[in-house]
Amino acid sequence: MSISNPYETPVVATSKLKKKSDGLSPMMALKKTRPWVLFLGILGLLSSFSVFGTALFFYIGALSAGGMDALLPATIGAGGVILVGMLYFIPALILVRYGLAIGEYLATPSRETLFKALNAQMSFWRLIGIVTAIVIGLYLIIIALALSLGLLAAFTG
Repeated sequence: MSISNPYETPVVATSKLKKKSDGLSPMMALKKTRPWVLFLGILGLLSSFSVFGTALFFYIGALSAGGMDALLPATIGAGGVILVGMLYFIPALILVRYGLAIGEYLATPSRETLFKALNAQMSFWRLIGIVTAIVIGLYLIIIALALSLGLLAAFTG
């Protein structure tokens, strides 16, 4: 038995490892991915349009119930709902563009159409990363605000 360096990278005989592959080529993987991408993209677009419709009904309902006195609150409320709708619309639009770019690559496989599809995918994940970072930042702000207000209430009351 030899003593080995515990900080050394371990050596594994690769012949003992079983290679597990489903045999999908990149083109086949994109072909199988495309229907799901388009399904989720279209579903997201339909969801965003339903949210936009809800904002319209909210605005009309608030104005009809409160008249011109409700103009500012109705506008703020409908604007907030529209912002939520944009959270669905933008990623869904990017997904549909990605699905269309995959279709273009499958129809005319070339390096250019593959890069177009992969760039569309990159745009989607970049957007998801940015939104995630913003949401985490908002969580931290809300937590800090809640702690501050709680401490303020505890010391003043």
